Parts: sequence; C-alpha cells; structure tokens
Amino acid sequence: MAEDNSFSNDWQAYAVQASLNEDAGRSREAAPWPEITQEEIVRHQQNIIPNAEAKIFLLPLPIVSEKTTEIFTIKTNKGFIRLYPPFQVNEKSEASAAFSEIGIPAGNNKVTGTQSLSQSTVTGLTAEQDFKDASWCRGFRIDSENRINCQTILDNLLEQIAQYTFQWWLRAIHNPFLGPQRFAGQIDRDYNFVNELRYRGAGEIKASWYGVCQYQSILGIGSPMTSTIWKQCCNLVASKQRTEVGIMSFLDGIAAFMAGRINQSILHLCIAVEILANKHRMVVEGKSDIKLDKLIKQTPLLNHETRKIIKNLMVDRGHVAHGREPHCLGKKPNSSMQNYIKCTGHMVNAYLAALRESGKWNDALNLKLG
Repeated sequence: MAEDNSFSNDWQAYAVQASLNEDAGRSREAAPWPEITQEEIVRHQQNIIPNAEAKIFLLPLPIVSEKTTEIFTIKTNKGFIRLYPPFQVNEKSEASAAFSEIGIPAGNNKVTGTQSLSQSTVTGLTAEQDFKDASWCRGFRIDSENRINCQTILDNLLEQIAQYTFQWWLRAIHNPFLGPQRFAGQIDRDYNFVNELRYRGAGEIKASWYGVCQYQSILGIGSPMTSTIWKQCCNLVASKQRTEVGIMSFLDGIAAFMAGRINQSILHLCIAVEILANKHRMVVEGKSDIKLDKLIKQTPLLNHETRKIIKNLMVDRGHVAHGREPHCLGKKPNSSMQNYIKCTGHMVNAYLAALRESGKWNDALNLKLG
C-alpha cells in the first residue's frame, strides 16, 4: 500500500505583519519620523541577525518554575537555538477577554436574541495551586535560525521537564487548572438574565451574576522546576536525548484519569508497568524478558499488597483492550483508579531507586524492548 501523505499533525501558521507608513502617520497628525544618517541606517541593518527570529509561545498548560535566569544556547548544523526560561503571562486578562463585547443566546422556546453579561459580573477569575517560591509560567521564548523546527525542540523540552518534575499536567489533554465553566447567575421566568434591582434604602445587594473558576487537585505529585532541572533538561534537548517512555506512560495515565478518560488511563498505566518491569529485569537483574503474567508475579518492584492491585489492573487492561468494561475496577477490594495510580507510582519510585543504586539509568533509558 502506498504511503498516504494526505494528512499531517504539523501545525500550519498564518502570520499577520503590520506595515508602517511615514505619510500615513503624518496624516494622522502624529509626530514626524526623526531624521537619521545613512550610517545609522546601515548600523541598524547590520545589527539584525539574517534568517533568524525570536518566537514567542503561549503554552496551553503552565510550567511551575522557581526563578531561573540562565539562557541556554544550542549549536546545530542548521544554526543556533536559544532557550529562555519560561515566564508568566497575564492570566486574568486572557480569562476575562473571551466574553467581552459578545452576545449570549437568549429566548424562551427559540433563540430570539442575545444578552450581555451584567457589568457587575466578576471576570478574570483564575486559580493557581500553591507552590511556595514558584511561578506559573505559560510564556516561552525561543530564538533560532529559520530552518530549525522549534516546535520539535519545545515538545522535547516539555517532556524532559515533565519527567524530572513529575508535572503530569504537561502531558494533559485538558487544562486541570481552568475548567470550562466561567459564569453563573439568576434568570427570570422568561429565561432572561436578571439585572440587580437597585433602589434607595437597599443598602448592600449582591450582584445577580458571579464568576466561576473550576480547577482540579494536582495530587501532590509534581514539584517546581529548579535552575538545576532547567539546565539538565536543556542539556538533554541539546543532545537529542528522549525521555523514559515508561515514566511518560505513567504521567499520561494520570493525565487521562484527571480528564475522565478511565479506559485510556488503564491502558497507559499498564504500558508503564510492563515497560518498567521489563527494563528492570533486563538491566538491573540481568535476566531475559518473560511473559507479562510471570513478570508481574516476579518483579521485585512490587510488594505483596501492590502486586495484588497491579494484577487486577492487568485484568482490566485485557477487558478494555477488547472493547469491554473493566472487570475488577470498583468491584474487587482496593481496585480503584486512585489505587491503580498509587501502586503504579510506587513501582516508578522503586524503579528509579534501583537505577540510582545500580548506576544504570542511561542503560535503561537507551534500552529498546523487543
């Protein structure tokens, strides 16, 4: 069968650039443009790096980071790359602007018009989990020559940060810190929005509408990115090192669970278990690979209690993979998604501890399973 290139997951970009006109500016009674010498014009042009630009990204999910200032430069055969530490953006303005100057559908049996939110409605409501001495950063800057695919660099960097901080939400398919609901308020019997009844003598009244910010718990798993982790992740991107797929699968399992995709979470967690147990057996124990059921029974990464729960997880994986509902989840003792995640997390920690003790992190990272 011939390769089908009719669709791609590459991002397409549409750019808009302003054109500044001296005569147009003068016609609006703006200050005239200053006179400069030809030497100043030449110096200005010579100071611009040819075929290179700074790219500014707005990340869909935040990197929680301590203050770090180091700019990391990577030299490649296609040119230079400069990675700047992530920075904060104006979250409140972004949240409030989406519903400004728009109409919301209104009517009784059919939509007959639109209404605007009351001017007293609280807007710009956002939530940030409490990390001491750390900021929520969704802004990112990369300088590079134009031949370089910065999206690939950014994707790898975010994976490295997720691996070394366990900020699982960087793998998420939804934003756990900003749910879909934004506002709520009173309606009358014709289902129209109610405005506040303001009258003399009322004193203080409550607004008829209020702002809403939905958010989920971060589970206490992630930690802020430090300057040391920032340098480490940049170095790994520079060396084109990939992340540990078993750990990424564990984080994917958490992200899927938080998004309400239970079956997908079960599959991701099972992939993590199988990869990590196999790698430990082959790299640390020096043994050959075996079938999954025996692997779960024998791996030292599990204790008696976690082994029973992981066995149930594997049973559920078999059912989900064949289009059936999970068999053990919510039916057998301790078989909950919380326990599936917790036990897989214990296994991840035991795996990392074993690799630190044996000094075989790179061996495990580069091992390709058959």
